[in-house]
Amino acid sequence: MVSEEKIVYAVSDGSYSDYGVIAIFEDEQKAEAFRKWHGYACVEKFPLNPELPEMRRGRNLYYVEMTCEGHTTVLRLERSPASTEHKTNLELDYDPGNHGSLWLGGMLWGEVVARDEQHAVKIANEKRVQLIAANEWPTDSGT
Repeated sequence: MVSEEKIVYAVSDGSYSDYGVIAIFEDEQKAEAFRKWHGYACVEKFPLNPELPEMRRGRNLYYVEMTCEGHTTVLRLERSPASTEHKTNLELDYDPGNHGSLWLGGMLWGEVVARDEQHAVKIANEKRVQLIAANEWPTDSGT
């Protein structure tokens, strides 16, 4: 039997350290009327009692940044264990300074589902090699 997910509506206001939920409603129209009357910022929609995602035993989620030459500049554990919602997603960024660094030739970055740090680096490196082989990652800096 599949039950329909119950949704609640939270009236919130502020940002960063001033952010707070003011009230929670079962009805979106009541939440919106309350928000407007008091001049609060927004109504947010949340599932009530959401199901936890299934965990991937033996797999963690890592954040990796790698240069064209294969140097790992950032490697950190994001979540242990990873869930079935987490996917490996690596992107190539050509924009020097986009993340506050000068990346000659671009930077491969993103999240990797892997057994350990070594495995995460191996997955990122395989993606790097594929991009270079497909001529999608220029090997020169353009200078």
